[in-house]
Amino acid sequence: MFVTSSHRNRMAAHKALQDLIQDEVSADPPDPHRDRLQVFHDRAILYLKYLQIFRNLEEVFEQLVQPQRKKGVRVILDGLMGRLLELKAQMVDLDRSEFHCFDEVLLDLKMTPKDLQIPVPRFFLTERNKQMTIDVMLEKRQRVGTVSLRCQVLSLEEAVHLLQVSERARQGRIRAQVTKELKLSERGFRRLTWRATDLEPHQAAIRIQKVWRGFMQRKKTDRERRQEMEFLGMIPAEIPGPGPAQLQDQLVSTGVKLIQDQNEEEYQRVQLSIKQSVLNVEGTDMKETLQDQIRQWFLECRDATGRFPDFPHVDHGGSASLFTQKSPEQVDDDITGVGAPAFCWWCGVFIGCICVDELMRAELSNLKLVVDRTKMKTRTRNKEKKKKKTKKKKDLTADRSLQSLCEELILNEFLIKPQTVRLSEFIGEFSYLGSTLRQANNDPAPSLSDVRQLVTLYAVLPLGSQAILKKFPLVKTLLLAGPSGVGKTMLVHGVCNETGAHLFHLSPKNLNHSYPGKRGATYLLHLVFKVAGELQPSVIWIEDAEKTFCKKKTKSNQQRLKKELLRSLKTLKPEDRVLVIGTTQRPFDAKVKPFCKVYKKIILIPKPDYSSRLALWTELLHAEGVELGPSLDLSSLAKITDGFTPGHILKVIRSVLRPHRLKKLRLQPLMGVEFVQSLSRMEPVYKEEEKAFKVWFRKTPLGRKRLLGANADEDKRGNGKKKQKRQTTKTR
Repeated sequence: MFVTSSHRNRMAAHKALQDLIQDEVSADPPDPHRDRLQVFHDRAILYLKYLQIFRNLEEVFEQLVQPQRKKGVRVILDGLMGRLLELKAQMVDLDRSEFHCFDEVLLDLKMTPKDLQIPVPRFFLTERNKQMTIDVMLEKRQRVGTVSLRCQVLSLEEAVHLLQVSERARQGRIRAQVTKELKLSERGFRRLTWRATDLEPHQAAIRIQKVWRGFMQRKKTDRERRQEMEFLGMIPAEIPGPGPAQLQDQLVSTGVKLIQDQNEEEYQRVQLSIKQSVLNVEGTDMKETLQDQIRQWFLECRDATGRFPDFPHVDHGGSASLFTQKSPEQVDDDITGVGAPAFCWWCGVFIGCICVDELMRAELSNLKLVVDRTKMKTRTRNKEKKKKKTKKKKDLTADRSLQSLCEELILNEFLIKPQTVRLSEFIGEFSYLGSTLRQANNDPAPSLSDVRQLVTLYAVLPLGSQAILKKFPLVKTLLLAGPSGVGKTMLVHGVCNETGAHLFHLSPKNLNHSYPGKRGATYLLHLVFKVAGELQPSVIWIEDAEKTFCKKKTKSNQQRLKKELLRSLKTLKPEDRVLVIGTTQRPFDAKVKPFCKVYKKIILIPKPDYSSRLALWTELLHAEGVELGPSLDLSSLAKITDGFTPGHILKVIRSVLRPHRLKKLRLQPLMGVEFVQSLSRMEPVYKEEEKAFKVWFRKTPLGRKRLLGANADEDKRGNGKKKQKRQTTKTR
């Protein structure tokens, strides 16, 4: 039954994908200049449909046990992820914003906001090539914990004062423990002292029954009251635990995972044995056949163009690029650079093992010397000569091993272990009034749910899939900007946990103590980018990114990273799974032009709205072990915390729910008044700070583009109104 349902889901997703591609291919190409809103609406519909198919196929992929089918589905999943990124880029260009309003589109397609969530493929972590030595070194460093590697020089007075403080604290702890033991012993003595009673057994039984029945009745009354309040929608329903069906599903998933691993090992072993046997038996015949086909291609190209062609370079696929459904002229154009690179739809499994390219290159060179009397001068050879002439960047750590470089970064706390958080823990609700606000000429603020989707698109998917970067090169830099406490650090750690990426942390604290001077900054960035390229996927986190491009010149080591950061980014290849993420809470302190030159994608994280705050209070209280009751008014808490960030709400909850308060929850239910005092001691995000972020974002390339587009739309509407007035006056 399990295999049948998986097969049925796979066929349904395959049929939906075929129909969608057929409709998209047969449709007329849109004209963005004619009706931009209509084109955006069509792109949004395609985006949601592809996203739904991607979600279904990802679930099917986790249920498949045949390695061959898993490889085929994986290719389709890579294509779907790339298509989602393509459609997202088109929507950003049309809407002039990273955040879109999908409420009307969801209504047309009869979908819910949950259908907008981009699932993180679970095979990202299972297919990661784990670096065990790095993990062991990071765990060892974490066990060392608070032991500091830097020795702080203290004067005699400071050392004596530090010892006195420690000794007084030790004595205070001892006195507190003795006092606690004395109180407990007195209570125990009093508790164990029995008082004699003159009650008869019948009267004692009645008293016990009275207490027990009163307890059971109060418990029943509380349960019925809660059920009634949940039915009326006055309080949220309790989150049920895993039921029998869910437990059974977990057992089935574990069994499927074991079968998948066994089948994959057997598949790899059989594939190697068959490959070797075919090479031993038919390797010579296949080599001769390929040589004959390549010679025939030489002659066809000479008959068509009047000269022998240039042999394809290794970067273009070598002889594999010849086996395409193209004419000799088209293949020759692809090699010389006139046309686009040919996509090889047929490539022998054993071409890499049968080395015919070098032999055929030599044979082609001899043919040119004998027949055309010309030397083999290809465009690729000229490029290679130019590359040799250009000065290569010097490797500052050429004589060191990768392990020693990793140890140095770990000891200096530049290579750290990410915190155990997931992107799903970044709580935020969907914006339900986006289109309504835009129709009223009021630009809505993005929701935290939109932020989570953007981070998944621009960070998680490219880091997890190598195929996406090969076909759809994306930007290598991402900036998370927002007030303190909105979750920027959490998102960075969540990206690393979802993809299994190594985290390189360039914090101002470490930069001020390590590698001082200009040479130190050059060496550090070279070290970080080199190790990150070797340990892909990798995330380079630059904390307080605005300090690198600060308007005021300072002597901080982070500002010296400016030029070296630009040079290091140029060393990254399009297919490298390395992402530079900058976080800032004061982006307006930096120069806009060089700042945006480094960080190509900018995600502005706002403070949470009412629905997101309500979800935050609910989820965070559940995480702390609080059972929500009628005495706790979450709606009022979400209302009075307007302007506070998720970090503020989490600090307030943990400051109130101390261990002694958690013990009293059953006897003394939690009330909203208890959080007011802690909230009063915190500084919210004021409107001036929120406005400063909006003003700064308008100066970014995408912000300027949106502002110019809004002005152009207003001019069009104004011209349209003037024409209508002229027509009405003429008719009069």
